[in-house]
This record gives sequence, structure tokens and C-alpha cells, in this order.
Amino acid sequence: MIEMIERGFAAGSDYAFAERAGMAIGFAASELPSYGDYVTMCEEQSAQSVDWAYACLAYGELVENQGKTEMGVSIGRSLQKLALEALGDLEKAAEVEQRIQARRQERLDSIKDFNSATARLVFSNPTLFSAYLAAIRSDGEEIAQRRIAAEIERLLEQRPELACE
Repeated sequence: MIEMIERGFAAGSDYAFAERAGMAIGFAASELPSYGDYVTMCEEQSAQSVDWAYACLAYGELVENQGKTEMGVSIGRSLQKLALEALGDLEKAAEVEQRIQARRQERLDSIKDFNSATARLVFSNPTLFSAYLAAIRSDGEEIAQRRIAAEIERLLEQRPELACE
């Protein structure tokens, strides 16, 4: 969706690439699924029905395992935790909570790698932007951020002047 929106701006406007990329991400983010509604529904319905709890658990596992974005994976884990608590399986709910906390710490640690300078380069260079989005599609957001940060580090070693752009 992000690439499609950026290409539409490229075809129909005179915006610079960085503006198009930023607006494309903004538009795509405004069209996210209403995960909050899913969480609320699962929380309420799982408390009333074991069938709902198992359905929410299965959906949460699917989203965690197949999700490509940090938000999707996080919501999947939250749904699992809610469902497991409703089912009274506090041990497994605690395991999910540990995964949630571990990933939260990993994200905090990875912010160092995907800093504002890295993001600025990604969103100002069509090749890096496309590579980043392709990596998200194939491996998910977390791995994509690590890969693009490492790639930019290599590029900056070869061409330090890129940091000034």
C-alpha cells in the first residue's frame, strides 16, 4: 500500500521523493485495521464464552506468526494473553507476557540502530526505501529495520557524505 500511494503521488504531483514517502506512510498508517476493536471484542467475549476464547487465541497465534509489522505481532500476543487469562491458563499467559516484554526490550535496543538519521536516509532515497519495504514484506518490520540499518552503516563507511544529505 505504501509503495502504491507513493507511486500515485509521483505520477500526480510535483512532490519530492521524501515528501511522497512520508505522506504515503502517513496515509497507510491511517488505514490500519481497528485492532483496538478486536482486542475489546476478544476481551469481552472471551470472558463469556470458552469458544470465543479459543477463537481469539487461535487468531492471536496466527497474527503473531504471520504478522509482518510490529503492531500486528504485538496485537496478536495481546489477544493470546487475554484469551489465555479468560481460559484460566495463567502459566501460558505469563509466557506470552514474557514474549511481550522481551520484544519490547528488543525494540528499545533496536531504536539505537534505526535512528532518525537512518530513517531520514531511507525516506530520502528511493532505492533504500524500496529495499526497506521489500524487507518488511519478506521478513517483517523488525528484521527489515536491522537490515536497512546495517546497509546504511556500510554505505556511510563507503560514502560518509551521505550523512550530510
